[in-house]
Amino acid sequence: MTNQDNYCVIMGGGIGSRFWPFSRKTLPKQFLDFFGTGRSLLQQTFDRFQKVIPTENILIVTNAMYADLVKEQLPELDEKQILLEPARRNTAPCIAWAAYHIRALNPNANIVVAPSDHLILKEEEFRANIGDVHFVQDNESKSSFGVLRGLHYQKNYPQGKLVRVIRGSVFDVAVDLRKGSETYGKWYGLELSEENKKQFYIPKGFAHGYLVLSEWAEFCYKCTDFYHPGDDGGLVWNDPAIGITWPDVTGEYPGNGSSSGYHMSDGTPLNILERDENWPTLANL
Repeated sequence: MTNQDNYCVIMGGGIGSRFWPFSRKTLPKQFLDFFGTGRSLLQQTFDRFQKVIPTENILIVTNAMYADLVKEQLPELDEKQILLEPARRNTAPCIAWAAYHIRALNPNANIVVAPSDHLILKEEEFRANIGDVHFVQDNESKSSFGVLRGLHYQKNYPQGKLVRVIRGSVFDVAVDLRKGSETYGKWYGLELSEENKKQFYIPKGFAHGYLVLSEWAEFCYKCTDFYHPGDDGGLVWNDPAIGITWPDVTGEYPGNGSSSGYHMSDGTPLNILERDENWPTLANL
């Protein structure tokens, strides 16, 4: 059963100028079948989310000049599911306008926002990681420059997390700890900031950590399970077998998780909890 509080906003109003001349203003890339699959990029995105989101909760945000194209390619949609932008702007106003519309329909809505032109080849893996997401807890925290929160997770009550920064900037990291995964022990990191407005979804089975890059940072994250004291697990933050490149950090690996000898480029010592220094390496999990 699909959660009726889950909504999807597909952004499909771009003119596709970066793919010119194949993509034209009158028929931009989201309406084209680039790979001979029989489905346009917009249709593939719709198909992908229709498997995890109720069809009636999928909204397309586009420009008035593309309304007929959307109706032609997605006849399953009711007209009220096609939101025509009053003026072409960038991503943030598009999301804000769609969120305002959805809030009027359902104040308890969870919203996933997706471009209409993403190429995702491993559909089954994508659905396994996104799944039927139910957020049950919202957290907010504040940390100062040089704070490094070690790689942590819950062992018996794993959480999926959707993270965003509302003030300042952090480098956010996830490490795959799923046994049997092709990417087991691999890491991925990106900067989240109030300027870039990016969000980062960390699936269950991953360890999560971050480094604060600004004077202060405030960030929010939605969780798919509650915090359970005593269920914490962790991975040492500087394990050379994983090799995370923490930006703006200098120092040499001392053979353990001690932050002694590490500092930010301006000389500020790393601020790490003793517990996070003492987590095991990947080889000793």
